[in-house]
Amino acid sequence: MKSKTIPFIITCVLIAAHFLRDGNILMVLVSLIFPLLLLVKKKWVLILSQLFAYMGGGLWLGTTMQIANERIAFNEDWTRMAIILGTVTAFSIFSGFSLNHQKVTENYS
Repeated sequence: MKSKTIPFIITCVLIAAHFLRDGNILMVLVSLIFPLLLLVKKKWVLILSQLFAYMGGGLWLGTTMQIANERIAFNEDWTRMAIILGTVTAFSIFSGFSLNHQKVTENYS
């Protein structure tokens, strides 16, 4: 089960880094504390954690589009950035799905 939660923990750290770059310390703390909720073995915690990971994917997708639009407006290259942030987006969504694995869900009532 622990190996199935590692992607979610990495996703939370990446989301915290995003908010740290924006200077939003409250959301940095929320993002770093969020994986600790997995210690509460309730079904709602698992669902909330999955939603957090999916919303993180949406956050990264929105950031990708915003930066791409800015770079296009200034006639700069944006493809490498889109590949990197697209990968982070996919990883965030994957981490939400990894929490749906049978080994994880059987531990939450």
